[in-house]
Amino acid sequence: MSNKIATKRQLVTENKRLRDQLKNADTSLREIHSGEADAFFVSGAAGGEIYAVKGIDHAYRTIIENMGEGALTLTLNGLVLYANQRFAKMLRIPLEKVIGSDIFSWFAPESRQLIQTLLLEDMPDKRNEELVLTTIDGTQVPVYLSVNHLVLGGTDPVCIMVVTDLTRQKRNAAILAEQKLANAILEQTPDSILICDESGRIIRASKQAQMLSDKNPIGQLFVQAFPLRHLDGSDIFHDDGIAVKGCQSLEVRLEHNAKEFNFLISIGHLKDAQTKLLGSVVTLTDITERKQAELVLQTSEEFSRNMFVQAPLGIAVIDSITGQFYKVNPRFAVIAGRTTEEMENIDWLQITHPDDIQDDLDNMALLNTGKIRGFQMEKRYLHPNGTAVWIDMTISQLKTTDNISRHLCMIQDITERKQTENNRDQLANILESTTDLVITGDPAGHITYLNHAACTTLGLDPEEDITQMKVADFIANPDENPGLTKGVSIAIKKGWWSGDTVLKTRSGQEIPVSQV
Repeated sequence: MSNKIATKRQLVTENKRLRDQLKNADTSLREIHSGEADAFFVSGAAGGEIYAVKGIDHAYRTIIENMGEGALTLTLNGLVLYANQRFAKMLRIPLEKVIGSDIFSWFAPESRQLIQTLLLEDMPDKRNEELVLTTIDGTQVPVYLSVNHLVLGGTDPVCIMVVTDLTRQKRNAAILAEQKLANAILEQTPDSILICDESGRIIRASKQAQMLSDKNPIGQLFVQAFPLRHLDGSDIFHDDGIAVKGCQSLEVRLEHNAKEFNFLISIGHLKDAQTKLLGSVVTLTDITERKQAELVLQTSEEFSRNMFVQAPLGIAVIDSITGQFYKVNPRFAVIAGRTTEEMENIDWLQITHPDDIQDDLDNMALLNTGKIRGFQMEKRYLHPNGTAVWIDMTISQLKTTDNISRHLCMIQDITERKQTENNRDQLANILESTTDLVITGDPAGHITYLNHAACTTLGLDPEEDITQMKVADFIANPDENPGLTKGVSIAIKKGWWSGDTVLKTRSGQEIPVSQV
């Protein structure tokens, strides 16, 4: 009876021991699968057994798990025995799918031979190489591999691989490579230009931009180096705003050295040849003086009224919805060929020359949709009697206290200038078309102009530099033929002179001419 009881107790004890072993094995397998513990498989005469190692060198494990590079332990044939979380993040997959995978599956097929060479046991102790890692979604990540061999006593050798992500470095290098031509612009431009990487950190700044910052802005986040605000004082961007937003001609404020500046900010995306986003280009155009002038107009009603009425420029306020003139000053009405009362009952299309209406419509559409803040163009107004006048027009959005959408239009009559340009063009055509030789010179006798006939007759190339040539160079026997010199002296006194002389061409041929 006692033997039976002892046997039963032994069975219960043995059963409990086996349950505990099974529980420990299950725990170890879960830890190995999740990467919480390393595992080694040791084969012997009685078969194979898995050993989980945890708690050993915990400080080293913590360092490896938190390092910025990927860390792996591999067999010589590329089987991943261990990987840290950083490497799994590079591949964008859970860690448990990395451990036990084939390292070759994460690189392009053409890289397989190179990786096999890196893993060879008879190669030098340490090898380095730049390759391209392929993530689970197909994204290519440039990386730097460093491979070492490790031999554990009594076991097969393994490889230790450290993987450094070069994405940010490559992108910043690409951005800076594009700056060779832009460097001169950044140094000389009167605007403040900054180049930011994808995270919004400044990597290049013009001299003007550096003057706006209390310290060197290179390396700082744009939103911290330049705390811009809307005109109402509200923030423009959150911490990551510069990296994702783009804008054109947005008015902003900046306080610097106890002074307030106004800028037009434009932000454009910087992309590589494959249209991948590399960063942003930010331009700040100083409009402080203009805003100060606007403030004077806004704060002084009497001054504004007098300025409006007496301004030498034509000024009008236009309703952006109906296109009707809300208010015009006397000069605007005169340029448009109407009275101020007539102007306030018509819209801008009624006074625009038919040939210029489409350009006007296109620009006004961009203005009304907010895509631009204003525009400038040369166009024609048509008077009631059919006379066309040329104007230089600038239109911008006008902020009003009653929140009604209106535009400010300023015009200047340039009809006389246009006629002068036309006359000059006509005169130039005449001079170039005539068969007579036309030569102009300065008081010192240097040639300042030769028409086509003169160049052809004298044997000169119309494209060559004539500024160092003198009129006397083309006079035959000037000592025996002083007619030109005498004629110039008389012309200076009386205003004109005519007579005969003999010219010589570049080849030496003499040509008698009658000159004025």
